[in-house]
Amino acid sequence: MIKLLNFSLLLCLFIGFGCTKKLELDIVESKCKDFRISDASYEFKNPNCPKNIKSNTLTIKFKYNGDAECLNSIHLKLVKFYNENNTVINPTTLSSDSLSKTAVGVSVSNGVAQFDLDFAMNSIADYDKISYITVNFNTKNANGNESNRLAVVANLPCKSIPVPSTTDGKIDVKNTQISVSLWDNAAEDGDIITIIVNGKIVANNVEIFTAPKTFTFTIDPSQKNYISFYAVNEGTSSPNTASGTVNDGASNQSFNLGMSQGESYSLDLVYKP
Repeated sequence: MIKLLNFSLLLCLFIGFGCTKKLELDIVESKCKDFRISDASYEFKNPNCPKNIKSNTLTIKFKYNGDAECLNSIHLKLVKFYNENNTVINPTTLSSDSLSKTAVGVSVSNGVAQFDLDFAMNSIADYDKISYITVNFNTKNANGNESNRLAVVANLPCKSIPVPSTTDGKIDVKNTQISVSLWDNAAEDGDIITIIVNGKIVANNVEIFTAPKTFTFTIDPSQKNYISFYAVNEGTSSPNTASGTVNDGASNQSFNLGMSQGESYSLDLVYKP
């Protein structure tokens, strides 16, 4: 690539005009070819419990690995609103399905970008039904090259993500302090998972590698406990190939996920001291 650019530059010097735009385009194309985004997080503009409101703003932040020139626009690939029965709620209106870097509500600084997702339900009652939101998005540069996709699972203030109607299995645990370890059981290709315990997000947008990552939480022995794994994406090779263990201090119990993007895998955690 360097030799090609040097040749183009020499040609421009002899011709004297007409080459500047092409040279800049080649540089941006090379620089943005493997542009990646990671570590998404969120917060609500109105963090209070629903009270006589039917709209809100979800601010999503994420990191990017290259020059800000590569982040020209943000595209909302899929936005869904769910009620307490894990059923999609409609209708709703969104601010836009594509936000440019210069648009109001989009900012880029020191390797971190953020954008605002404004949404409004038809009524206060409809807004109060929302338990959580899922947002899938990616970015594009000026030439249309797309980054990898990220997703955010955001439970509304004072709401929790409901217990799944069906789970994929159960694990008996002897203690209330639980550790979960996750790793990629195939090639490292950017698999990302969000972990939900009893309706609360304990780890959002975790990129997994062949080396395990461990997360610790406490369950309540007086209630039903469960853990869900949400496939934020599948990396560059489908499916999301994660394996893991649940450690209760007495034993390690293993599981395999193998999910497509947007799918979840849930386990009941049955307390048996």
